[in-house]
Amino acid sequence: MLGENQPHLRMIDAALLEELCTIATRSVEGGGSDELSRLKKRLRDAEALLAQKDAEIAELSRRLELVSTLRVELPDQALALPDTMHVERATVGQVHASMPAVSHVIESTSGVREIAAPGADARPIPLNEGKLKALQIWFERKTTLHQHRMLKVLYEQGKPMDVYEISSWSGDAESMIKNQPPLELVQHGILSRTMVHRRGYRYILTLKTFLMKEFPGTNQQALIEHVLSWCR
Repeated sequence: MLGENQPHLRMIDAALLEELCTIATRSVEGGGSDELSRLKKRLRDAEALLAQKDAEIAELSRRLELVSTLRVELPDQALALPDTMHVERATVGQVHASMPAVSHVIESTSGVREIAAPGADARPIPLNEGKLKALQIWFERKTTLHQHRMLKVLYEQGKPMDVYEISSWSGDAESMIKNQPPLELVQHGILSRTMVHRRGYRYILTLKTFLMKEFPGTNQQALIEHVLSWCR
């Protein structure tokens, strides 16, 4: 009958229950620590492999960009050329090719082309790419759009011009040119200005003189056109 031969049950108090929970928690954590370590190691291995692949991709992209910047152009009169051309040396910023009595074009990564005259002793002076890049960064920070148009107008007209003339050709208001004068360009030596009685300042483009001083021995005309290409 119910109530007879009942098994003896041990009473569990709160302290014993807490101890059992602690033991169970330790068992779960202890059993999972090895698996967690293995997963972390696999994750680190996968991250290291991914970083290696990214480095290889970056190196291949750099080589592809380097190859894309090298270009050799031949004049139309170069009719008798050998079937094959031996390139003695190719470096970033300049190309030296063995072509008898033919002018060769060296194109740097900045896009400025240098033309070397024919002859065994013709060796163009390499363009200082870092210095040119620093000049571009300074130019973009220190000049405004209407000053860019001002430079292009002075270059295209090729003569000294006052504010009224510059305004007529550039389309910018005279007040804008007067209120925001290109002081940075004047101080840098890219522009020169003189006061003209009753007509304000007259500006002269001195970019060529500036580039001859900063980049001696380079193709000045190509360099001027490159600098003016920053005027968007």
